[in-house]
Amino acid sequence: DQPIQFLSNGNTINLAELGNPLLDFRAISSPNIVGSFRVTLSGPVSIDRQDNSSPYSVFGNSGNNFTGRTLTPGNYSLTVTPHANANLQGGAGIPLTVNFSVISGNSSSANAGRATSIQLINASSDQPIQFLSNGNTINLAELGNPLLDFRAISSPNIVGSFRVTLSGPVSIDRQDNSSPYSVFGNSGNNFTGRTLTPGNYSLTVTPYANANLQGGAGTPLTVSFSVVSGGSSSANAGRATSIQLINASSDQPIQFLSNGNTINLAELGNPLLDFRAISSPNIVGSFRVTLSGPVSIDRQDNSSPYSVFGNSGNNFTGRTLTPGNYSLTVTPHANANLQGGAGIPLTVSFSVVSGSLNLKASLPSEAETHGSLVYPNPSPDGRFTVTLGDKLQEKINYSVVNTSGIEVARGQADGLYNSEIAIDLTTSPVARVPGIYYLVLQTTSGTETIPLVRK
Repeated sequence: DQPIQFLSNGNTINLAELGNPLLDFRAISSPNIVGSFRVTLSGPVSIDRQDNSSPYSVFGNSGNNFTGRTLTPGNYSLTVTPHANANLQGGAGIPLTVNFSVISGNSSSANAGRATSIQLINASSDQPIQFLSNGNTINLAELGNPLLDFRAISSPNIVGSFRVTLSGPVSIDRQDNSSPYSVFGNSGNNFTGRTLTPGNYSLTVTPYANANLQGGAGTPLTVSFSVVSGGSSSANAGRATSIQLINASSDQPIQFLSNGNTINLAELGNPLLDFRAISSPNIVGSFRVTLSGPVSIDRQDNSSPYSVFGNSGNNFTGRTLTPGNYSLTVTPHANANLQGGAGIPLTVSFSVVSGSLNLKASLPSEAETHGSLVYPNPSPDGRFTVTLGDKLQEKINYSVVNTSGIEVARGQADGLYNSEIAIDLTTSPVARVPGIYYLVLQTTSGTETIPLVRK
């Protein structure tokens, strides 16, 4: 029940490389929770079904326990289509189709998998810093001169062992038999690390099928990089990689912004909003954030997380955004107070609309919820009463999630006819803002999803 990778057109799934497990596919949407999904898989193994509850899978699941199937080698096409309401009702959203192939693979080196990436680790805090690419420069002063380590990542995630070979001013050649696989050693997620002497380095990580570098080698990965003690060039400032929209009323992320996105205030519950600038490396000297539009601001932020309207740690200030067209540019700098050279900026243009909540379309009929009734719905204060219908004659597990898929409440009920469940969203900091939430009723016979509207 662990994720392997995101699928793209042309991908090849090597069954032997993965250890020949049962496989399934999860459909992901924006927003995270929709009424239902139609999933259509064609190929040597085919299926066409609907799924009414998240996570949405191809072969079926009970929560995060996926059923899966053995996939016959061959060419496949998978189309997933979201719908507004349960049972593929209420209008279809934008589908996604991915074409891929499945091969049986072979033994020896294929079973060892392949090294996919190398992650730079701050061993003083045991936190990841960035994924390494050829030509990267690691600026020790910029990182605060911590102990550093490197983590080798493979596909599949777990292999028999890794050989890690670092050459340069600091060198090492060793094996690691347990995940996470590191260069200088670790006890679980507690990394040993070393102080790296400035200079040029090359790091090769090679997975093996069995422990102690036995059983055949997989596909290695080599990355060449340099380490410097300090400096103020623009390269040291890194680059802005993404901008995240933040619900500042709950301090929870909503989505990553892309050009052309539309932010619907009513759909989000009209919260205070903020934006977080994300860079590679994760920590830079400072950020300049420039928002133009009906609400505008031009300021600097010297500490992570880097925000547009200000924050104290993960407590974001936020603002009410006036509807209209906006442009946001975030630029990293090597040192504090926008000193030391600018890195590579990122600009995203988007629009904000006030929108409206189509409550009639959002609320299912009594028949669609097995006779279960919710009242009041909409609720003026976040308190709901659910009267269970006549088809839910068993123990029920229930949960409430927001439009970002974050669980805000959960519990159990006996499921007797006309018995009641009291839902109180006022006890959750994440659910104190108006908007749409989803009540998920789970029984052995299936799952029901009922929208809840808090005014």
